[in-house]
Amino acid sequence: MARIHRNRLVAVALILCSIACFQPRNGGPNVGYIELRTPYEQAVLRSWENQTGYSAQQAQIDYAAQPGIMVRVFLYVGGNEAGRIDLYSDSKGRVLDPRENFWQDFRFRVTQERVIEPNKLEGKPIYSRRGKGLGGAEVWLEFDAAQFVPGMTKVEVTTPDQQAVVAEFNLDKLK
Repeated sequence: MARIHRNRLVAVALILCSIACFQPRNGGPNVGYIELRTPYEQAVLRSWENQTGYSAQQAQIDYAAQPGIMVRVFLYVGGNEAGRIDLYSDSKGRVLDPRENFWQDFRFRVTQERVIEPNKLEGKPIYSRRGKGLGGAEVWLEFDAAQFVPGMTKVEVTTPDQQAVVAEFNLDKLK
């Protein structure tokens, strides 16, 4: 039992070291948080999510299958735009908001000694659970782990109104 408790503490410590949270500013879209996930952290999170029946062998398989370094950014619609309801239904009956791709107006940049280009960049809208429309977006940047070296990694997100938000992660401290 003590081992399970210790493993959960290790997982929480990993997560807390790899997330930078930001206070919303008045007006315009905002950056809520930036998270950097190493392949090791991704495997730890997967084992935490699947504790029942999850073996060391499955953890090794999951670790080997991780895509590399993942950066996750949560964006808020913000300002007067939040909660605005201009929803419509598509041909499949899904309720959508015309602003759901607002995240594409942001710029994402990851650097160490140089700029590191993501292999994949994708975002998805996040709708309010209380029917208030679009609340934000979750953006994922995927990188090969080999693109990184030990040391500081800087993730910079620039809003459409040119406000830069920067998070720094020390890869020496993250596994």
